[in-house]
Amino acid sequence: MTDSVVIGKLAKSPYVEIRVTISEFEGDSYVHIRQYVKDKKTGKFTPTQKGVAVREDQALELCGLIEKLRDELEERQQGDVGF
Repeated sequence: MTDSVVIGKLAKSPYVEIRVTISEFEGDSYVHIRQYVKDKKTGKFTPTQKGVAVREDQALELCGLIEKLRDELEERQQGDVGF
């Protein structure tokens, strides 16, 4: 497995963040969306089991779903759609 490339981070709290990374495993590229927690002793963030890893081709499909989600959320913020 190669080193991960961090695409972005989203802080949930000072001690928890969500990271989006890309890495390779056995010749395939994977996108990881995973929760990291800050180690109290070292101050470094470490990955948890909470998250998902998808192949690169699946990640492209996931991006399409996220775009649909974005559109839906924008409509809800405008008050066009209710629960």
